[in-house]
Parts: sequence; structure tokens; C-alpha cells
Amino acid sequence: MRRTLTSFLLLYWLNIGQLSIAQNIPDTEYEQVIAERYLFGSYANESTSWPVLNNINYIWQAASLPQYHSQTPEGVWLLSQALNTKPDRDLSSGMFQMSWMSLSANGTLIHLSEIPIHNNNSFLVSSHDEMTASSYSAALITLIDVQFILCDQNDATSCRIIKIVTFPSVLSKTTKINDGLFIDDLGHAGWLYIAADTGLHGLDLLTMTVHPYVNSINVSVSSLAWSLKHQTIFAGTQAKLWLQQYGIGNEGWRFEHINAFIDTPITSLAYNDGQDKLWIGQNTGITLLSPLTMSTGQLHWYFSRLSKDFE
Repeated sequence: MRRTLTSFLLLYWLNIGQLSIAQNIPDTEYEQVIAERYLFGSYANESTSWPVLNNINYIWQAASLPQYHSQTPEGVWLLSQALNTKPDRDLSSGMFQMSWMSLSANGTLIHLSEIPIHNNNSFLVSSHDEMTASSYSAALITLIDVQFILCDQNDATSCRIIKIVTFPSVLSKTTKINDGLFIDDLGHAGWLYIAADTGLHGLDLLTMTVHPYVNSINVSVSSLAWSLKHQTIFAGTQAKLWLQQYGIGNEGWRFEHINAFIDTPITSLAYNDGQDKLWIGQNTGITLLSPLTMSTGQLHWYFSRLSKDFE
């Protein structure tokens, strides 16, 4: 999965509920800027070039566009709850929304009315696979289904739902979607993994079939990450870090107990392709997981603590 380090920090800050960075953040690092200036009100007036979103109650997700999209450097998609300015308004109607926010000085916010959001338990995941760009751009994972979204590759506000895959009844007790992940090279056409409070679920993108409880994981999964280079998927739970290796000769699942290496439950995961490391976020800090390829060709992983003087 091609998540940037800024994506990880955004998720980490949301879980610990505070910021610890003192230096100024450049506007080009837009996900950090959103975390400081929009999700945390005390930082909202740091820059006169960034307007305060007075019509937004809160934002629970900021998602980058597909890497191939022409507007990827210019803005982000937001899932948010609007302020209820009309007391007699139906709270379930129009309160939750998907929007496109420009990162230019005027901070334009455009509501995507063709994408209905019914509650704050949904999760938006972008597909970075250009091979599927004409089929779908992203997926909105709700409590009852997966809604595939197709957007104009030159207009991030021109989006529509083109296909809906409903969850089987066995997943009816799901109350929270924590994460989603497109794995482009798994299987014949890729998979969409879904981290929920009921467990880890998968959607085969060839057959569009939902597979509940992947590898019999039926406890809450907080976060997902993916290394394309090592063909390894990571899933974090309260007690375990699961690893799925699917490369030829290295296929299989394994796990590490949290209390053995990481100390506290996992709150977020992100794979840094540049460093070739998995960043593991917890309430108490950050742990790194690094790959080691043996002379036999077998892939092993080892843990280390993030240094306090890391920059």
C-alpha cells in the first residue's frame, strides 16, 4: 500500500489526541497541515492563508486521491459532519458528507452530492492502480456494503457510485469500519481488505465476492498496511500483529503477540516504502518492523524502537 509517512502521522495523532511537533509544517505536507489546522481547533489560526471551516463540525477522515489523478497534489477528499444550522433539520439528512478540499490559498470546499454518507462509521479508500482507473477510483466502505466510486481523472468533484457490493448477513453486527486497503497484486484481479470491529474481511475484486473473517480473524482490526515489494500485508489488533505473505515460496500467515514486542495495542499502521519499514503506532509510541531476506530467500522481520531523536 502506498501510504505516505504523513498519512501515518495523521492517523497516529487522531488516536493519541494531541500533537508533539513544534516546528512549522510546510503547506506541501498537506495531511499534516489538515491534522493541525482543521482537526485541532487551537491551531486553526496559525496561518492566515488557511481559512477555518466554520460549517464543519468535525472531520473523521482525510483521504488522498489516487496517485495517477491530475489533482492529487492540489487537494484531498474529506469525510465530515456538517454543522446543523437548522434546528428542525433531520439529523440523518445531509449532516454527513464527502467533500473535495482544495489546498490552494482560498481553501475551496466542494460537497460531492452524488456520494451520500449516512453516518460517521464509513471509511474511504483510494485505489492507486492505474489499470483499474476506468473501472473505479475509490471505495466507500459502510457498515452494510462497499460502494465503488468512479471519478473524472481531471476533476475530483465529479464522482458517482458505479457499483455496490452488499455484505452478507453474517457481518450484520459490524458497527465500525476502521480501515480499508486495496492489494493490487493479490489473486487474479486484486483484493480489498476491510478492517472492522468484527474482524478482517476481504472482497475478491475478480468475483466481487465478500469473504468474512479472513484467516479466521474475528476480533477488531484497527489498521492495515501493505508492502508491495515484499508482498506482505499487515493487520493490527489489540493483541496481535498479523502478517500475510503471499509471494511464491513465502505464502502463509503468522502473528506476533503485542505484549512480546510492541507493548500496547496497535492504533495505526503505515508502510514506508522509502525506508522499507513498517511503522506501528500505539498510544505509547512508535515501533518499527524491518525486513531481512535470508540467503535461502526466506523473508524475516525484526522489531526496533523509533529513536527519540528521529527526524
